Formats: sequence, C-alpha cells, structure tokens
Amino acid sequence: MKGTQRRTIRKEKNNSAGFTLIEMIVTVAIIAIFSGVVVTLITTGSSLFRGVSGNTKSQVKAQETLDEIEDLIIDANRSIYYAYGSGTDMGTQITSDIDDSNAASKTFIACNEYENGDGTSRYVFEVLDWVGSEGKLYYSQREYTKASSNTEEENENGTGDNSENQQTVDTSGISAESMDNGVVSGGSSDKAKDSKELIARSVFAEGIENFTADVTKVESERIVRFRLTTEENGKKVKTLHTVNLRNRIQVMKPDDAFATASSTDVRINIVGAPDSIDAGKSKILGYNLTGNGSIDPTTLKWEIVDGTEKGYFPELDPTYGKLTINDNATGTVTVIVYAKTSDGKQTVTSAPVTIKINNTKTVTGIKTETKSVLVAAGYDGLDLNTAVLWKYLYSDSSEGSDAVSVTWSVNQNCGYASVTSAGRVSVDLSAGTESTGSFEVVAQDNSYGFQGTITVKIARLELKKPENGKTYYIGDEKELQTVYMEGGVENTEVEPSVFAVTYPSESNGNYRAEEKFQESDVGNWKVKAVVNLSENKRGYGMVESELSHFRVEQRDLDGEIVANSGDGAYAVARNSAYTCGLSGLGQDFSMKIDGLNNQPGSSTKIDWWIEKDDECDASIRRLEDLKAEITVGANGKGFILCAKFTKYQSWNNGTITPVWYEVTAKKYVSVVTDMKITSIPSEVKKGASYEAKVTVTMDNIFDNGDGTYEHYDTFVEEANDSSESTVIDWKGMAANGTMLQWSDSDSTKCKSFTIVETPSMEEDDIVACMWKMKELVKKEINSTAREITFTDKVHIKVTD
Repeated sequence: MKGTQRRTIRKEKNNSAGFTLIEMIVTVAIIAIFSGVVVTLITTGSSLFRGVSGNTKSQVKAQETLDEIEDLIIDANRSIYYAYGSGTDMGTQITSDIDDSNAASKTFIACNEYENGDGTSRYVFEVLDWVGSEGKLYYSQREYTKASSNTEEENENGTGDNSENQQTVDTSGISAESMDNGVVSGGSSDKAKDSKELIARSVFAEGIENFTADVTKVESERIVRFRLTTEENGKKVKTLHTVNLRNRIQVMKPDDAFATASSTDVRINIVGAPDSIDAGKSKILGYNLTGNGSIDPTTLKWEIVDGTEKGYFPELDPTYGKLTINDNATGTVTVIVYAKTSDGKQTVTSAPVTIKINNTKTVTGIKTETKSVLVAAGYDGLDLNTAVLWKYLYSDSSEGSDAVSVTWSVNQNCGYASVTSAGRVSVDLSAGTESTGSFEVVAQDNSYGFQGTITVKIARLELKKPENGKTYYIGDEKELQTVYMEGGVENTEVEPSVFAVTYPSESNGNYRAEEKFQESDVGNWKVKAVVNLSENKRGYGMVESELSHFRVEQRDLDGEIVANSGDGAYAVARNSAYTCGLSGLGQDFSMKIDGLNNQPGSSTKIDWWIEKDDECDASIRRLEDLKAEITVGANGKGFILCAKFTKYQSWNNGTITPVWYEVTAKKYVSVVTDMKITSIPSEVKKGASYEAKVTVTMDNIFDNGDGTYEHYDTFVEEANDSSESTVIDWKGMAANGTMLQWSDSDSTKCKSFTIVETPSMEEDDIVACMWKMKELVKKEINSTAREITFTDKVHIKVTD
C-alpha cells in the first residue's frame, strides 16, 4: 500500500518537469499545418474577391457607358442611323448586329432638328463611332444647315468629282456570317459637307472590346438595344441595355446633314466568284458597292442570264447569292446581280460574270424508282410530275440528285384516259374494268430526249348489293357485296367503306351487313361504297361506286288517327263529347289505314281507348265494332287516344277466327283550358287602334316512356279569319260607336277597333266569345263549353 503511494507521488513530480522533445515536435507540426490551411484560404478568398471585384467593376463601367449613351439619344426627335465605318466615312447600313461579334468599325448617329424661327432649321447630330482595332468609343457633336447639305464639295481642281474621296469600307473585321449572307462591304463613302463642329471628336469610353446595336424596333416600338463587351483583369463581360425613345422617329441616313452624291452614282460588283464550279455543287457569291450612292437591299436579286437550265439561285430568297449547278450541267453559266437604288428611281446591274462548269460525265438515260401509280376511276387531279421523280443516269453508272424536267404522253391509243404534256392525268369514271384497268405513259426528258415508261393502274369499285332499284322490307337482311379492282384485277385485301348518302329521317343512316332493316329504315335510300386511296398512300383520289337506289317498306299496313274536321285540328274542348270510328264514316276522330281505301270489309273491328292517366278527366265508351265516344269532363287535360284495327281471317256469326293482321295507332290530343283577351289593354288612347285577338291555353300530355306522364301548357293566338274557321263574337258598348269603332259592323268578323276622338263614355267592358276554333277537332263549340271556357271580358278606360 505504501509502495503504491510512493510511485504515485514520484510520477506527479516527474510530470511537473515540462514538455518532452517529442511533444514539442508534434506541437510545432500541428501549428505549421494549421497555418498553411489558413494561408491557402486567405489566398483563395483574396483571388476570388479580386475576380468578383473585377467583374463588378467591368459591369459597372459598361453600365455607366450605356447610361451615358441613353442620355445622348433618348430625346432624339428626327432620326437615328447605324452603319459600318468611322466618323464621317460611313458604309453599309446596319439594322441589327446585336448577336454578332465582328470587329469592323461602326458609327451610331442620333439627329435632332431645331427650328430657327425664320423657316429654316439647324440639325445637331450626336455621333458615336467605335474603332474596333483600338477598343475605343469616340463621341463628337456636329451641326449642319439645310443649305450646306445641298452644296457639292469640290476638289481642289474645282470639280465635283472628288474621286480620291471614294473609299471602300475595310471588311477585314466583318464576320464570316456576314460573308455567308453575300454582303462583302458597303463600298460607299458619304462625306460630310461644310459642317460645323460643336464638340470635337474625343474618347467617350475605353476598353470596349465590341459595340453592337439593334434598331429594328425603332419605328414600330421606339426601342434601341445596345450590347457592349468590356474587359477588366482579363475578364470579358457582355452587357445588354435597352433604350426606350421618347419620340417617334425614323431610321434613315441623315441626308440633311450629309451632302451625298446622286443615288444613281453607285455601282454593284460581284465578288468571290470562282473560275469554275463542279456540277452538282454550290457556291455563295458576294457583292460590293462602289461610288457615293446606295441601294435598297430588299430589292437585290441574283440571276443566271446565260445557261438558265444549268443551275439556279434560291427562289424563296433571291437576295441570297447561293449558286447551285445541276448534276448534268456542262459548259458555262453567266450570272449578274442587280438592285434598285435607295430612292427607287434606278436599277444598278453588275457586269456579268461567267463561270465554267466542271463535268466529265455524260448522260446515258433517265430512270425512276416508281414503276406504277394507282389512280381512282373518274379522278382528274393526278400530277405525274409530283407522283414520279425522274433522275439522270450517267456514263459512270451514277445517278443525279436533281429532278429531271420531262414531257408526258400516252404510250398507245387509250379511249378511257388522257395525259397532258405537263403530266395531268384524267381517267373516265367507267374505266378500271378488266379491259380498261391500266395504260402506259411515256416520259421524255426535255434536255437530251431520253425516254422512260411507267404504268398507270386504275382502281374501280362496284357495289353489287344492296341491289339498285330493289324493294326491301322490315326484317330483311341488309345485303352487302362490293367488288374492288386494281388494274382490272379484283383485290380482296382492301375493305371499302359503305355509307348511306340519302336515307329516311328516322333512320340513323348506318348500313351494316350484319343488321336487319327496322321500322325507322322505311323510306328511300341511296348507298355507295368508297375507298380513299390517299388515306393509306396507296394511290391518288377517292374510288366511289355508283349509287344504289332502293326502298324499304313495311309489309304490314300503316294506320293513323286523324281529325275529320281537317288538317291542323288536334284539340278538344272541355264539357264536350266526340265520336270515333273508321275513316270515311263521318266521325270526329277516325282511324285511317293505308291500303283499305276506307272499306274495312267484314271480319274487322276497332278497339278504342285512352292511355291510363288519372289527371286527364276524359273517358271513352264503345258503341259498336268500329265506333266509340269520348267525353271530356270539366277538368279535362291532354290525353293519348289509342286505336287498334284488327282484321280476322274470317268472322262467321260472331265466331272469331285467327287474326290476319293488326294495325295500331296513337294520337296526342290537347285540351283547351282557358281563353283570355290579350291584345286590348285596360287603358286605351283616343284615336288609337287595337287588334281584336285572344290567347287560348292548351293543356298537352307527354309520355315519359316509363308509365308516367307529364302535362304542359302551350298558348295559341286567335282572331277572326276570312275562312271563318275561327269565329269570335266581340260585344260591348263599343258596337254602337259611342266609345270605339269596330273594323267590321258584323261583330263576328271584327279584326280590330279604333277609339273615337270624342267618346261619349269614358269606360266600358269588352266581351269576347268564341264560337269556332280551327284547332278544334269539332270546330263548333257547344254552349256549355263556350260559356265556361271560351268567354272573356276586359274593362277598358279611355285616356288622352
């Protein structure tokens, strides 16, 4: 125990002696590693800060420059102009190079006009010109007068020809994209004349690696866009800036400030034309302008003037100088380029340039991959030049890539089809049979006379069933048989579509072979079959069969319930009775059966009934085998009258034999429930005229088809008519002329009345009583119904 305590005390004494050498080495190493990490972090952060700071400075510098540019041009009140060139030596106009990166010098001008008050103006121009080789943007301000702009600058010999001043814009900095578009340089120099410098040309901004602008939206939206590329500490930054102009101005060359030569003093030249081009190849030609004038670039056009059949320029863009030589071309082609001057008064044309065509191959024939085409009988729209592509065959067994122009003809006499020299095919509707199923056409190329042939096959379709002119009956199968032929040979792989062109209104028009004719199909039909050759790229046109006309009829007799009072009668009155019977027997309601001619013969009967409806308040009783009587109560409503005509095979002494046939019919009957005077107001004016009319309310019934019924009202306007099918008796003091004057002295024929100017009475009743109504099955209205339902009165008062 004591030994352990001594060892512990000894260790404590040793530990208080300080660091050992090993501990010192480890400590120093840890401090060194930590210091390295800290130094690395500080260095990286410093570098990152310098980079971010450089970008920020570059962006700030570019934005400041763009803000200053905005201040210069935002109030421009006359025009702006953007072109290649520096200072007063301007070249081709630029509308937009915002996404370009060419290093050619450019000038941007904003023009302001200030009136002097004496009828003249002075023109002040803010001029920014960027010199790409220096990376500097210069600024100057000049003033010109209208008088000075019309003065021709003379050379030191006293002439106006100053040819030494004619310059060609340096194109070394223009991008390859501009060269591809065929524009090589502006080629003109518009020299400022007799100008007054307000602010001398000085550096506006430095470190401008690129300066571009877009003036395409100046006139439409008053917007100018600039893009500056700047560099700071090796970092390039592109800054885009949009200026919204305050005034509506134009984009145009400042002619009032630069005394240009006549617009006709310009020449256009073809540049970049090779000595020769291989057949089947293309070359982009360019142009430049010389002289002091300018052209309208939208009118530029390239053209082959000799050897037009040997090549072409793009048809959709004639300003694009891409010359393409045809595969089979030989010899040479001669081309020019021309355009209108900027004032539109003259056309300048380049000198012709002749280019040799390299082609050692010779044409040996023509060929096509299309051996035959299929066209519908009766089709008149096939263009063989579209359907068939011919190419040249060459002596080295190669094929051309361009389509060969050919002339077409029929190979033999053909009385059922024709072909024009331009390849338009017309085929008779009767063609396509076994003997008229195809014909050959010949194509002859227009350059060498080589020929080739193809076969034109004719597609024909015949509809055998349903048979034309046949009568079908309800329950018969819908027959269908078609014969489709190509080249006079039946093709069973193609299934024609069959549809009805004309069909009964009750039918849905479907014609399917697996169905039977139904009651809704009764009537006249026209059906045809079709195959659309273009739908599956099989051929050209629509193959159609001739129409099959047929009729569908019902084997059994048809019947209907009619009103004997005439067409249009469909209603009854309350508190009235009506008779029912067979048509021709003088009943109010009759059952008319087609084919019987109103002669029922023996062994027949008619059962009459009203479909069950607890609200209709109408009843029916049988009188004899063919007759019955309907009674409409005081609360009668619309009802459905039903009848069934039965014809027995025989009927001897009341013994009923089997039924031969039955005919059932229904009629929806409306009931008049009310009548009101609606054309006469309660207050009438002196001297005014009013129609004598009433409105009748009808109760109608609707069968929901599920054993339930609904009733609804309709309203009919009635007045006395000349045929006296509707008769309304108008009564009241007015008949005496004391308050109003009727249009007819007969109160049952009155159609209107007029309030007299000096009525002897200020108010009275007008009464309307209806005696007859054309919509009633029994037009005459009985006294009870007339008194209860068909009488109304209105109290009128005369006002000024």
